[in-house]
Amino acid sequence: YFEEGTMIGHGFMLGLDDDNNIRIAFVYPSTQAFEQGVRRGWIVKKVNGTVATTSNVFDLLGENETGITNVITFTDNDGTQVDKTLTKQEVDIDPVLHYEVLEQGSNLIGYLVFQDFIDAANDQIDEVFDSFNVAGVTDVIIDMRYNGGGSVDVAEHLASWLLGKDFANQPFIKYQHNMNLAIDEDTTINVKANAAGLNLNRIFFIGTENTASASELMINGVKPYVES
Repeated sequence: YFEEGTMIGHGFMLGLDDDNNIRIAFVYPSTQAFEQGVRRGWIVKKVNGTVATTSNVFDLLGENETGITNVITFTDNDGTQVDKTLTKQEVDIDPVLHYEVLEQGSNLIGYLVFQDFIDAANDQIDEVFDSFNVAGVTDVIIDMRYNGGGSVDVAEHLASWLLGKDFANQPFIKYQHNMNLAIDEDTTINVKANAAGLNLNRIFFIGTENTASASELMINGVKPYVES
């Protein structure tokens, strides 16, 4: 998962709304589900004819093994019930689910939906921030609502784009061990220099209870340097 950027499954994440409907939180683009039109916001109603509930849906979907096929009954975003026959596959993960430049008055804001701190993310991060640079964005929104974390190295790489132009070699992460581990293992990782990095006024992070680990590290590491 972290090194090769692959997983086995249908390639979507499930979440609950306020009425306990099981909804599609996101779909990776390189999947059969995406190709068949499954989109964020759809409600999972049944799996193989059995009503899906919060307590049984993962059992109904079965093990994460290639070749397992499920007939899933969804309610789409127009309220129409649709059946999709989906087979679990090895999915190439797209850590960047979406990005664009938003215009707010005279401000240009870079918006990034970032899902996975995995090694495959670095090239996509470079592509995103190169485009933000060309557009001249002054603020960035990083949407990590469903990002459960991952590689600290990727967090360092992302931080270099956010901070590396103005705050290179300043502390980003400090590892401080407890009494059970050697003090000489304590270390500080500084912001990597990045001459092409952005000069930002503000950084906005969007998070939920699912925003954890490297995502939290990212938010806390940036806060001392840029309004966020």
